[in-house]
Amino acid sequence: MFKTTEQAGTLLLCKDDKGKVLTQKQQVLQRWKHYFNEALNRELTPEHRNSEHEAENLNEEAEIPPPTYNEVSDIIQKLRNNKAPGPDNIIS
Repeated sequence: MFKTTEQAGTLLLCKDDKGKVLTQKQQVLQRWKHYFNEALNRELTPEHRNSEHEAENLNEEAEIPPPTYNEVSDIIQKLRNNKAPGPDNIIS
């Protein structure tokens, strides 16, 4: 089972936006909620809007051709034998 922070002896502490240390669990949770709400819901500056639009255009314009048979064959030949699979479970 999981231990609560009180059982584990861990203190929940953080600072509010003015630097005051918050020690109450509810205050800390509220502060994190406020922090992520601000971080994830910011208005974009004009320079960020333009760069985001440019990135979208790059994705639309860039067409990558599929690999050729020879490219795939060459890569397979370069794989080491008898190695354990990685996180994708592909054995080389």
